[in-house]
Amino acid sequence: MDRARFDAALAVLAANVDDAPLQVPGLLELGFTEGEAWRFAVFAPVGLAQALLETLGVKTFADFASVRTVEGVTAKARLRKQPEYVQALSLGRAHMKTGCLDRTHYKSVVEATSEVAAADKALNAGMDIRGAAMAVVLMTSEVIPHVRR
Repeated sequence: MDRARFDAALAVLAANVDDAPLQVPGLLELGFTEGEAWRFAVFAPVGLAQALLETLGVKTFADFASVRTVEGVTAKARLRKQPEYVQALSLGRAHMKTGCLDRTHYKSVVEATSEVAAADKALNAGMDIRGAAMAVVLMTSEVIPHVRR
């Protein structure tokens, strides 16, 4: 996906931060397929957050994201197979070096992730997260049919 489209999609996420089902229609309006929209809404924030957490010293990131389905089954998605995650991680790393993304949109999206919330809580409690490991738990199972295997 080109940068202009990524930036527009990031603005959609920021406008409805913390609510993937509300983000998907906006992404569809940008021309995303349903699968792309769900994957971007769910996995792009994770990639952007990982880039930030790396700068704080988190060293290990689980290769899978897990989600509990409505049936009570735990499903997994391999992160590196989700192109939206891979691109977000790459752009997030670039943003950490050059500030290439819209700061307001980036901050809004990243601060809403459970990964950054967990790191923030640990740091505020005086813990050192350097060398820490991070796992990803998804909050919506609606992405599962769209996950790349």
